[in-house]
Amino acid sequence: LDMALPVFKSRSEIINAIRATYQQTSLTLRAMYDSRIDAIVTDNLFIRIPIIDQINEGWGVFDTANVYQSNVYQLEKHLERIMFSAAGAKIPVPLTLGQMKEKVLQLISLFDCNNLRVRVFLSKGLVGESSEASGIFYALLYTDPNQIKPETVKERSVSIPLKPKELAVIKTNNYLCNTLCSLEAKEKGGYMGVMLDENGYLAESAMANVAVILPGGHFRTPLPDKILEGTTIKRVLLFCEELVKSGELQSAMRGNISLEEAKHSEEMLIVGGDNIVGITEFDGEPIGNGAMGQLQEKSKTSFCKIM
Repeated sequence: LDMALPVFKSRSEIINAIRATYQQTSLTLRAMYDSRIDAIVTDNLFIRIPIIDQINEGWGVFDTANVYQSNVYQLEKHLERIMFSAAGAKIPVPLTLGQMKEKVLQLISLFDCNNLRVRVFLSKGLVGESSEASGIFYALLYTDPNQIKPETVKERSVSIPLKPKELAVIKTNNYLCNTLCSLEAKEKGGYMGVMLDENGYLAESAMANVAVILPGGHFRTPLPDKILEGTTIKRVLLFCEELVKSGELQSAMRGNISLEEAKHSEEMLIVGGDNIVGITEFDGEPIGNGAMGQLQEKSKTSFCKIM
């Protein structure tokens, strides 16, 4: 061998080597709850999931919520969704929804700062455990500078196929298709990409939903039968239904959106993670006037008041 690998035999060597790797990420890990020990860990060195955890084999689900002024936005909605995902993935949940909520609230109470995110995980457990063993609940609190999204972007449709329906509605930690979607979009000069269903209709973005305002004031977002419908798009849809009542929109609904309809829409949006990003160019075609649209602006203003 040309070079012998170092073999760490002391804890201090291991600790120093692992701590050095944290300089390679933009994330700041704040704390993590681990149901195996029923405790919160604040030392970054131990904010880790074991390599033998079955979540690394794809048998795990997750959900993410943002924290504003020490309040987790729509926490119960996110916990309800991870419980739904766990049921679909046949993961035994070790805590009730109320207990998970209590753990998360204790976790965020340790830090008095904005722009925090909390990501909750449910794993089937460790490899080799009894099939009757309970699952594991993790809750990670962190800050991510990449959570600050641009107001407008150029976007591209991609060739990555959708997940099977049974997997699409589960928020699994297997994000390979989502990652490939984002990579292809960037290679084409886009942002996160827009996947299409087998009939060529708009489906979803890599990590968000999509929506359009069609000529005449008609809001439309894809049907949720083949995609994961996020909590943010549900809020936007409710907001648009109010705009219909006030006469500012003609309709607000879920439905099919063809590529041609998207390219000739008055507004096109990426919606997710409490963010609403305007698409000013789609597959090379200009959308609207190249700036933030009226619905995007009104939605963002409304969301800011709520949050």
